[in-house]
Amino acid sequence: MKKHIALLGAPPSNLGGMVCNESRPEEGSAFPLVIHLTIVMVGLQIDSGLISIQEQSPVYIQASCLEFVRMFYLQVPCPIEPRCYATMHRYWQPKKSIECTVLQFLKQYRKAYLTKFARIFYSQFGEDVVLRSLIGKQKRGVYVDVGCFHPKRFSNTYFLYRRGWRGINIDMEEHKIALFNIARRGDHNVTAAVSDVSQPLYISTKRAHALESALSIDAVAGAEVIPRTLTSIIDESPYRNASIDVLSVDAEGHDINVLRSLDYSRYRPRIVIAEVLTKRIEEVLTSDVHVWLSQRGYLLRSWTICSLIYVLED
Repeated sequence: MKKHIALLGAPPSNLGGMVCNESRPEEGSAFPLVIHLTIVMVGLQIDSGLISIQEQSPVYIQASCLEFVRMFYLQVPCPIEPRCYATMHRYWQPKKSIECTVLQFLKQYRKAYLTKFARIFYSQFGEDVVLRSLIGKQKRGVYVDVGCFHPKRFSNTYFLYRRGWRGINIDMEEHKIALFNIARRGDHNVTAAVSDVSQPLYISTKRAHALESALSIDAVAGAEVIPRTLTSIIDESPYRNASIDVLSVDAEGHDINVLRSLDYSRYRPRIVIAEVLTKRIEEVLTSDVHVWLSQRGYLLRSWTICSLIYVLED
């Protein structure tokens, strides 16, 4: 098998776009076939630009100069232009074999351009990215999601469900809970309005599956509901007296009433997410939600647009 490098794209004029073929190295050469295959599979597209990865398949690496590749791969002497010295001295180590030098070159550029760093999040404002940092590698846990809305879209707890956590999802609209009974059957899903008040409330919504559905005392708003406390809902679930790791509340302005309906002497979630619709930190620190949770030993750790994320202080 002959070693070769396909000179793709627009090579320097002195090569005329030809494919360079070199015969098999001398016996005893330290340049193994795997290095050759790696270079051919990756593909070296050579032009006068800097080394970069193009968004096409297969992936091509543009080298800053043809001389660099010829010296280290073909092992033939050639003139070095001044602009190549910075690149050359970074990889040229005379005491090391060409095999090590080329392999180092490929590894470093793979690390620079092909490192995976994207993160998927399901929450509306990335709350589950913060949660991932706070819970670490914990594989099992219990959550309570009040105002859960949708089993995946804008969900603060879906990534926990995928990890193996289970818990309670609560929403006051039955058609939303019906989706949870389909997509998250491992959870305990409840249709209920949650509040610390005992009087009838009314659902205010613009349409079915609306994100902004809220509770109102105005009888004209919509369907009447009798609210329940969060403590009573947990007590009537399979998680009665269980340790709650995450409590997520999104009740469209009714969050403080949901938080007040929980008996903290029995249930003390390690992490609490609640919504405060304000843009100034001064208003956050004086809000009912912040004051209520601070008085019960919670420390504000993060603020993502509308959501405040608290952790229970040790």
